Amino acid sequence: MGGFDHSWWRALAGRLLHPCQIQIIDALRRTDHPLTAGELFETCDGDPEWLRFVHLLRRLDNLGAVELVGLPPDHNPFEARYRLGGLRRKADGRRKAP
Repeated sequence: MGGFDHSWWRALAGRLLHPCQIQIIDALRRTDHPLTAGELFETCDGDPEWLRFVHLLRRLDNLGAVELVGLPPDHNPFEARYRLGGLRRKADGRRKAP
């Protein structure tokens, strides 16, 4: 047993996550502040449709990889703010209100 092998984990993540999900996590990892869903949508190569993107983002939220930290008063999902999560899966699988 050697040291921690990042390439192995990257290969595994690439098989378990959609490429857009990896790009979402990478964008949040590179910043020190939450990003809106709209900003995250722009980071995805291949431009998935908005509804597919929302599904991928919510799946990451349910897994605890990202966390919803702000929703505007009009509940516009494009302006919802996310940050990296602590990988704590929500017991009921639903998002918590900010």
